[in-house]
Amino acid sequence: MRFDSDAPFRMQPGAPEPLGVSVTRKVRFGECDPMCVVWHGTYAVYAEEAREALVEACGFPYEILRQAEVVMPIKALFFDYLLPLRFGQEYAVSAFIHWTEAARVNMEYLITDADGRICTKGFSVQLITSFSGGLILDLPPFYRDFMQRWKAGELARLQLAYPGKS
Repeated sequence: MRFDSDAPFRMQPGAPEPLGVSVTRKVRFGECDPMCVVWHGTYAVYAEEAREALVEACGFPYEILRQAEVVMPIKALFFDYLLPLRFGQEYAVSAFIHWTEAARVNMEYLITDADGRICTKGFSVQLITSFSGGLILDLPPFYRDFMQRWKAGELARLQLAYPGKS
């Protein structure tokens, strides 16, 4: 199976547009290798920062997951490195959540430099499971509520300009 970094998730008919947030930062020295280029493993941390901001804006931060006794372990994580980020460089990382009715969360990431050039693209798939790791077939109430609000257009404020649209 080949990953299409331009479209990691297919838009389902009748599905709402992806929701997204963007976080702007500056590359710190401790995130770089000896050549002052961001170490490849750091991109997962960048994606997580944007993902955390997005799920909080969507109304289900980690505290809600704990209260519902739900975890969302990573099933898949992929990055396509196009341009390096370097020490001191400003960048933005955007996270987009894509609609699915399955017990999973489909996230896409886009990291751009201060000039708007795409440096890295990526995606993650997280499963919605119980604390013990068992798969959940019936979505938790907080997630069903989130999906209803999304489909009703109540979260339109989170519709960033999605780069996957033509």
